[in-house]
Amino acid sequence: MDYKKLESELKNITNLVEKVPEKFKEKTYEMLLKKLLNEQDGEVETKGETTTSSSIVIPVEVKGLLKKHSILEKDLEKIFFIEKNQVVPIYELPTDRKATSQTHLSLLIALENSLNEKDGKLEFSVENVRQGCRDRKCYDSKNFNSNFKKNSGNFGTFDDPEHVSLSKDGKDELAKTILELI
Repeated sequence: MDYKKLESELKNITNLVEKVPEKFKEKTYEMLLKKLLNEQDGEVETKGETTTSSSIVIPVEVKGLLKKHSILEKDLEKIFFIEKNQVVPIYELPTDRKATSQTHLSLLIALENSLNEKDGKLEFSVENVRQGCRDRKCYDSKNFNSNFKKNSGNFGTFDDPEHVSLSKDGKDELAKTILELI
């Protein structure tokens, strides 16, 4: 936190509040101070793009998904550690069932990729999901591909296994998964 800049901003707020009618001074000061403090270590909204307190840009597609399902942008910090334009998962999968874990993981990896990549697309690599399942001890080698087929409604085509996008149903399922985690 830049204390000299904060001090300067506080003086600006104080000078501005002095120009406001007496009955509005307290409320005006509170609102401006709250906005300033949020800008210092909270959410900042700029030109339609929102950044979290850790300065990542939330892609428009993700913002729309969150809004549609009444999920707050700051809730992303409950499932990801966010710092210096990087997003790292900190969530535990909400189920012990391997097939369900694989689906949840593919959706969450798509979200993570969207937050980490400049293009903001909600997509994943099949190999990243496979490795994530191995890391979380939920990899079912015999049923891995068939699990994707059974849940194919959540995904676009698998023509390019490095870039599998989420379908409309997949985005809705991602929102349900986020709600389970927060």
